[in-house]
Amino acid sequence: MRSLLREIERIANDVAKEERTVVVNTLKREAAEKYVENFHESLKILPSQVQDVRIVEIKDRRACACGGTHLKSTGKNRGYQSFEEGFQGQGHWKNSVFGKKVLS
Repeated sequence: MRSLLREIERIANDVAKEERTVVVNTLKREAAEKYVENFHESLKILPSQVQDVRIVEIKDRRACACGGTHLKSTGKNRGYQSFEEGFQGQGHWKNSVFGKKVLS
């Protein structure tokens, strides 16, 4: 597990160096479902009553539903490091604090 996290950190830091644009859009659920499928994502765990979905995309890399705060470019971050890890059934992350800015 530790080696997998280190590999994820390496990939995340490589993407950060690419200075990819981070795009945030709100789409109707049906359009959002189709859009995130292009990135092998799903909105299955989003409650059915949610019809306006906020999509965050690292341009041409990944897009998913997210309500968090994001930088405008991956290059604005000084690096990523995992601080906590764990899994909760069926492969879903639980208590994963990954993507915090490295403060060194």
